Amino acid sequence: MEQLTLVEQGKIEWQDVAAPVGYDATRHLSASYREAIGTMYLTLHPHLMTMTEAVVHEFQHNKLNVASYGCEFLENAFHTLYPSPVRPDPRPLWGILLAVHAFLPVAELYRRMRDAEHPSAAQPGFGERLSDIDLKNHEGMEMLRAHARLTPAGRALLDDLEALERRHLADRTARGLTNVATDVHSA
Repeated sequence: MEQLTLVEQGKIEWQDVAAPVGYDATRHLSASYREAIGTMYLTLHPHLMTMTEAVVHEFQHNKLNVASYGCEFLENAFHTLYPSPVRPDPRPLWGILLAVHAFLPVAELYRRMRDAEHPSAAQPGFGERLSDIDLKNHEGMEMLRAHARLTPAGRALLDDLEALERRHLADRTARGLTNVATDVHSA
């Protein structure tokens, strides 16, 4: 799978467990479940970066889900729903944490590909997709900063995510891009 080559070139970890669950040329769906650690369910899609994102995204979900068996990250993980930066339906803070934990590494992969001048980085829409991911990550992080009641493990995790987000926002600033989304849910 060519997606795995991109993941390896981006130095993102990979676990070789994926279950294709159909094909759709116009949209992509993927899922992973806390109860099935190590398994990713992916609809196949003709766009390489869409599939690559899905692999990184679901792998990140698997990592956080397995870690959640040993500790809690949020005292208010499942009660009160908030607008999601990546889904149309409101989500608990656990869902928002899962989103930024998945999409910050996706943004990192895009940056590493761009900086290495990977041929996919020259494709139309690559930069716009990275920008969209960055702004949604920032929105999710703002939501967590405003509302999350963190456990000590959650504080450590959020500190790591904030360090990555700061690097991404600094990169955007250095490139003359705004760090304010035009269509943001209110934190």
